[in-house]
Amino acid sequence: MLRAAPGPVQPPRAVLDVEAVAGSGRRIVEAVVARSPGPGTPALIWVADPASLRDPGGTLTLDGADVARPGAGALAPLAAPGDPVALDGWIATHGARVTVTPAGVAALNAPPPPVAELATRLRAAGAAATGTLVPAGSPPLALTLVTGDLAIASTALGRGLLLVDGLLDITGTFAFNGVVVASAGIRVAAGARLDVAGSIWLGSGASLVVDGDARVAARADALDAAETLLRLPPPRHPCGPARSAVTRARAEGAPHDLARAGRRHQRNEHARRAGRARGARACRPDRRGRTERARVARVATGPT
Repeated sequence: MLRAAPGPVQPPRAVLDVEAVAGSGRRIVEAVVARSPGPGTPALIWVADPASLRDPGGTLTLDGADVARPGAGALAPLAAPGDPVALDGWIATHGARVTVTPAGVAALNAPPPPVAELATRLRAAGAAATGTLVPAGSPPLALTLVTGDLAIASTALGRGLLLVDGLLDITGTFAFNGVVVASAGIRVAAGARLDVAGSIWLGSGASLVVDGDARVAARADALDAAETLLRLPPPRHPCGPARSAVTRARAEGAPHDLARAGRRHQRNEHARRAGRARGARACRPDRRGRTERARVARVATGPT
């Protein structure tokens, strides 16, 4: 059952009441739920490979605080597969040229962005190849798919979802509200400027070269506008969806084991609460906010 959550109206939230019964086991859960803050992964720049990040010769500003939604948490500056410590190290190494606000927001571990899948869906949706970027005024909210490289030599403005199936090469000024995806990467030449309100996704083998000035800022409303045109991939947890023992039994086609699974789930839950969980697999955030699949062999820390 869903009901209105107490507190401020924004961001929209609801209270979810769930009751589950399996055999002699019964569980009641009350949780506050809300829509995910954005598609893809909660980061400003999402890359398929940390090696995509080249040494900047210009300046890169990553602003994860959404001014339109002051109550929302700040987005991570970067996300990529593997250990996010490498991403944090890249930021620290180039601290004179890379600015992250708010300070202290860590990078994230995430699977690669689904660039090829998104290109296929854009073609099926009839995305335009030209005519969606304008030199001045208010650009149309549009789906844009460019086959090959896209060169921005003067001033261009855009809005919605732009996928360049090649290199986005900027030697002028480019401002975009929404999601910018480039399969081969982005180059901001010396003296050029890139300003994205939303997020950037880079494909496998891509490169991000910033010799001019680049800024990426969180704008959930820009992402929401892009999603009105094409449903973007939802946030994906690097550990995958968690499944209870009851769900696993049902998925494995063993309905007669549901009661037993329910009782086992109850015992595991009681053991976890007592700090005596043995051999349970957990997908948990570590102190830096990352997630990892861990083997919990023996925990004896007392009640939680």
